Amino acid sequence: EQGHAAEARALFEKAAQLNPNRWEAHAFLADMFLKEDKLDLAYPHLLKMEQIDSYSAVGNFLMARYWFKRSDYERAKAYAEKVRSIRPDNSDVHTFLAKVYSLMGEKQQALREEKIASGLAPNRSGLEVGGRSAEASKRD
Repeated sequence: EQGHAAEARALFEKAAQLNPNRWEAHAFLADMFLKEDKLDLAYPHLLKMEQIDSYSAVGNFLMARYWFKRSDYERAKAYAEKVRSIRPDNSDVHTFLAKVYSLMGEKQQALREEKIASGLAPNRSGLEVGGRSAEASKRD
């Protein structure tokens, strides 16, 4: 976040190597790679996160973003709907689902999700791993 992405990436990679079951290291790496559109580098970390904790809202949201970037909207929808079931009060997941439904031609569902998102928090953002502590992300 402070412009030291390469150094941060190296530290997270070292942490993941030292303890392959360290969810937080994989989460930060996956998030960084997704933001850089390095999808092939993000995917192994996403799989490991899912293996460690398949019920994490953050992990499922990152996986939904991955499939969205791959234009596999069915898979993106499935992961995002899982997040919605875990965190129904999160406006970001409703906004994301609105985009997915819209791209899939499910206009009524898209409008419903947009309405829910705006009712929850019109100016809020939140499921991103970046900007949150790893421990807070893990608890989700």
